[in-house]
Formats: sequence, structure tokens, C-alpha cells
Amino acid sequence: METIRTMLCENLVQTDLTLDPQGREAHVNVSYQDIGQLRALSVKTVPSLAALAMRPQRMIMSDDDESLFVVFQRGNRSMLRRGDDQTVMTPGSIVVYPSTSPYVHAFDEGVIGDFFRLPLGVVGLTADQVAEVSGVDLQERTSLAALLRSVLGGVMDSELSLRDEVDVFAPVADLLKVTLLSALTPDRATTRYPLAEQIVTYVLDNLTDPGLGAARIAKDLHVSERLLYAEMSRADIRLAQLIQSQRLRRVRDALTAPATIDVPIGVLAQQHGFVSASHFSRIFREEFGTTPRQWRNNTTPRLDGAQDESRLELSQQIRPEETYG
Repeated sequence: METIRTMLCENLVQTDLTLDPQGREAHVNVSYQDIGQLRALSVKTVPSLAALAMRPQRMIMSDDDESLFVVFQRGNRSMLRRGDDQTVMTPGSIVVYPSTSPYVHAFDEGVIGDFFRLPLGVVGLTADQVAEVSGVDLQERTSLAALLRSVLGGVMDSELSLRDEVDVFAPVADLLKVTLLSALTPDRATTRYPLAEQIVTYVLDNLTDPGLGAARIAKDLHVSERLLYAEMSRADIRLAQLIQSQRLRRVRDALTAPATIDVPIGVLAQQHGFVSASHFSRIFREEFGTTPRQWRNNTTPRLDGAQDESRLELSQQIRPEETYG
């Protein structure tokens, strides 16, 4: 009995777990898989072993990772209660709920099911959308639940190697997202592209990072690059173009801003994520029809006098052969 308690708490979620063998010898079959960002635990009690899992607020406070739990009920029945809401889970039921939600899950007939945890950001739903599908038996909302059930069951029944993890996680996450979206009411399902909005916000907050790109964004938002590009495509946004155009506008504004008017053009370009002077000058001209130097000269009056030491020091950071027009 301690096996299930240890594996659940150490690998999936901190939970107060009570097991009741009801005077009989009980055996527990437990398997765990760590599939990329997807953590999965399969539990089957033989014979029936009543169990009660409770996740109170104190445990939520100590959990730093905002995640989504997915429960696939393979056999028997169980009762999931979250606040005033309760869901009776029967064989085939799939229910999701956020890690920030206290719950009580009662398995009076024994535990036969699979339990998954993945970063909440992967599904890319708004808080309102997550709230709507939480605690709902997905098989009662959408036909895609049958496909999701088959895939989740296959993941747990298969012997996956480390090489398979990258290939498996992305399609599972994508299918989960599509299933949840299809379970929403039409007005909630078609309102926005929440993951795309998160990506754009991340880009705008990190334009000065020279390493800003799909790999970095996907890692920090806990999504696959495949899902990232798919979501941006649905929102009709080109990631590389977004990063480049926003960086150029930041430099353009800095060229004439009072606080940075004396900062060399090359330094401003470097501060906004550009690593090549020639590349920056070329794309600046393509975007605005003029060179950075012409933009600065024609937009603001020049300040006479010698440059200060800090400006000279900054200018020395740019190689002599790199010019900015």
C-alpha cells in the first residue's frame, strides 16, 4: 500500500492518500512513466481496494508548478469532488482539472485508472476556458474523448524508450488541447488564441535577448515547438517576422529618444538583440526606407560638442568594419 502512496506523492502530486483493504489481502499494480513534460501513473488494485485521495489548500500552496491533471478511469467507478461540484466517473471517463484546485477523489470500488500531469501552458486555454472544462466528463461533451482515451491508454500500455519521448509528447498535448477546445461551448471555443497571445507577450518582454527564438520560447512556455508554430499559424502570425519587426521598432524609437540619443547606433542595435551590424543596417533600410543614421539625423537636431567618455567607451565595442549607414 505504501508503494502507491510513495509513487503518487513523489512523482505526480502531493496528496493525502488513505487506503482501506477492508480486512483483505490487497495487491497494487503501479507503473510510472516520465514522457517529456508528461508525467503518467497507472494504478490498479487487486482485489478492490478502497482509496480516498485529498488535495487540500495547504498542499496547493507548496506546489510551484501550475499544471493540468488528467484522469482516465479505466474501470469501476469513482467520485471526484471539487468545492460544490462533483463528478461520477465511470469506465471510459476522462476528467481534467488544474493543480490550483483543491479536490477529494473517492474510489470506493478500488482504483483502476491512469493519472497524468502536464504544464498548464501546454494546452493554451484561458482561465475561463480551463474553468469550464474542469471536472467535466469529456466523453459527455465531445466525441474526441474516445480518441484521447485510446491515445492515453496506448501511452501507458506501451514500453516507451527515451528516444520516443519527444515524438510522443507533442501529439498527445496537441490532441488534449483540441479535445478540450471541442468540449467548450461555441462562444468560449472561438474567442481568442490564448497561446498565441502568450507567445506574443513573451516576445515583447524578451526582445533584448539575442537567443530569442522558437526553441527558447517553447521551453519557457512549456510547449513543443510544433505546437508553438501551429498556434502561431492559426493566428496568422510569423514568429521570425514578429521578432524582427518589433526589434527594429524598438531601435528606431531609441534612436531619437532623449535618454538614448547619444548612445551609438551599434550599441542600440546590440542592446535590442541584433548581433550583426551589416544585417541590422540592411533590414532597417528595408523596413523604413532609410538608414539608421539618416533616421536619427533627419528626425532630431544634432547635439554639438565632444562625445563623453562613456560614449567613446561604448563605441569601442563595435568593430571598425561594422558600420550602420
